[in-house]
Amino acid sequence: MGNRQDAQDVFQETFLRFWQSAQQERTMTNVPAFLLRIARNLCFNFLRDQHPTTEFEEELHTPPTSSSPEHRLERAELSTILHRALAQLPPEYREVLVLREQIGLSYTEIAHIVGASESAVKVRVFRAKQRLR
Repeated sequence: MGNRQDAQDVFQETFLRFWQSAQQERTMTNVPAFLLRIARNLCFNFLRDQHPTTEFEEELHTPPTSSSPEHRLERAELSTILHRALAQLPPEYREVLVLREQIGLSYTEIAHIVGASESAVKVRVFRAKQRLR
């Protein structure tokens, strides 16, 4: 989303929409996929209505393997570079890459969430990795 406040707003709106949907009498077979679909749509709506940002303010969530100051600085620089590179990806590439690499979903699950075929998702992930390189 670009910054933490926008992400928190979309996060809250996601659960409000989920709650509203739950109030209706409908059967949900895959709640996590339903939540991701709501969040995805809200993110795209927000980005369409706002100017996209080019920086992420969050750091990687993986702990450093070394506690030396040099290693921490190097890791922080790498994190900044990675987040900037991710921000430069088109939304459809960034979305599938994050779902695959950070969240760890399968191609089938991602295809269901984004409404594309499994092969299209594989191509998007491949192209996203190419662009990051």
